Amino acid sequence: RKDYPETAAGRRVIIQLESLPRRLAEAGAGRLQASRFAEAITYLNRAALLLPESGKVQYLLAQAQAGLERKAEACACLEKAAALGFDDAAQLRKDPAFKGLQEEPAFKDLLAKMPQKPAKAPTPGARPTERPDREQAPGTEKQAP
Repeated sequence: RKDYPETAAGRRVIIQLESLPRRLAEAGAGRLQASRFAEAITYLNRAALLLPESGKVQYLLAQAQAGLERKAEACACLEKAAALGFDDAAQLRKDPAFKGLQEEPAFKDLLAKMPQKPAKAPTPGARPTERPDREQAPGTEKQAP
């Protein structure tokens, strides 16, 4: 920050530099959604260098690696994501990107190390379309007939 003068142009440069990691991650995620896995890996690797503590970037990298059937690399990224705090084994099992990893020993080992979270029991009497875990906004309460 000290290298740039306190001018409007200097502030724009600082803002652009500070948002670069997020923009790289977003570009990688966009390429991932478009099944452009090699491009996604390029962007996400750059984002990972700038965001070394981001488990989300590692998870996205794992999805891109799995898309190219790079199973060992995908599992390595998932290991990094887990080391950075990702611990949702159920998400890993149901994510279609990791369908090809289900039988990989490294994937199974990772799942075994993650805490097994119990499924939430439905609230008695709640309809399937209701979200009992969220409060209703004021003024949207259902009126009794």
